[in-house]
Amino acid sequence: MLHRILHGEYTIGFRVVRSLSPVEAVATRIPAQTLSLGTDVTLDLAAHFRYDRTLTYEVRSSDAEVVSASVVGSMLTLSPIATGGATVTVTASDLVGNTATLWFSVQVWLRDCPECPAMVMVPAGTFTMGAPESEYRSQDNERPQRTVSIPAFAAGAFEVTFAEWNACVADGGCDGYRPDDEGWGFAQRPVVNVGWHDAQRYVEWLSLRTGYRYRLLTESEWEYATRAGTETPFHTGETITPQQANFDGTYGYPVEDLIRGGLYRRQTVPVGSFAPNAFGLYDMHGNAEEWVQDCNARYDSDVARVDGGAVEEVDVCYRVLRGGSFAHWARNIRSAYREARHLIAHPTRVSNIGFRVARDF
Repeated sequence: MLHRILHGEYTIGFRVVRSLSPVEAVATRIPAQTLSLGTDVTLDLAAHFRYDRTLTYEVRSSDAEVVSASVVGSMLTLSPIATGGATVTVTASDLVGNTATLWFSVQVWLRDCPECPAMVMVPAGTFTMGAPESEYRSQDNERPQRTVSIPAFAAGAFEVTFAEWNACVADGGCDGYRPDDEGWGFAQRPVVNVGWHDAQRYVEWLSLRTGYRYRLLTESEWEYATRAGTETPFHTGETITPQQANFDGTYGYPVEDLIRGGLYRRQTVPVGSFAPNAFGLYDMHGNAEEWVQDCNARYDSDVARVDGGAVEEVDVCYRVLRGGSFAHWARNIRSAYREARHLIAHPTRVSNIGFRVARDF
C-alpha cells in the first residue's frame, strides 16, 4: 500500500552519509611548500588539525633523499637534502583512535639570493646526443649521434623571467637594457628580445651578485638535461601536445596533418605552466627558444666535444639555439633540434628567444 500513498515510487532514490571523526572534521589543507636547499622550514600542525584533545602526529616523505620530515609535539620540520620534488603525508591521531591524514607537495630548489633563479641539480651521466635517421623530421646537423659524458651541474628550473632580468637592471647590471614584453606581460613570463650578449651580461651580474660562477648551458648539457634519461623525440615520449608544452599545435607530430582547432597561443606563457621533466626542469620544449654557450659545429668535426664542454674554437661563430618556442611546430621543439644565428648578420633580439642559466659545482 506504500506505493499508493506516495504516488511515484519510480522517482524515489536515496543518498548516503558517513560520520566524520572529530579529527577529520577539523583538518584543514596544508599548502604546497617551496623550499631552498640548506634552509629548514617549520610548520605548526596544530593550525591544521584543530582539536580540543591531545593529538599525536606521524609524518613521512615520499622521497627522503629530497626532503626529510620530523615532528616534535605539533611542530613539523622539513629539511631539504637535494633539489627535486616530494610529497609529505601527515597523519594525526587522538587517544581514542580517531585519525585524519593530510598530504602536501614539497619542491626543493637551490636559490643563491632572493632574486636569483631557482636551480635544480642535474646529476652526472652519459647519454647519446643527437637524433637517429629514423626520427621523423630530424636533420643532418643532428648527426652523427655520439656518446657524451656530462659532469653534474645546476640548471635553471625555469627560463629566466622578466622579473629576474629586471632585478639585474635595478641593481645596475645588464647594461640597463629593458627588453620589450610584446604586450604579453612581465613578471613570470620568460624574458624575450634578449640576444646572446645580453644573456652574457646577465650571468656576469649573477656571478658577481652571488660569488658563484653562473653561465649559459652548453649545448650538450642542454640536450642531456632536456632528455632526462629519454631517447625519444621529446622527454614526453614519441609525441607532444599543447597541453604539455607551448608551441604551434596546429600541426601534429609525427603525422603533420593540419589539426582542426589545434591550439596555437601565439605568445609566451608564464614559466612552469606545464609539468616538468624527470630532472625537475620546466619548459625545455617550446615557450622561449634558449641561447646556449656554443658556437655551431658538426658533431663529427674536429672541435666537437664529448665531455660536456662548449664548442667555441671555430673561425666563424654562429651561436646555437635550442628547444624551439611558442612559434615553432612540434618537429622544431624536439630534444635534438638545433639551429644557430650569426650574432652580426642575423637579428638576435626577437620575441621568441630567451635563455636559461647554469651554475657550476
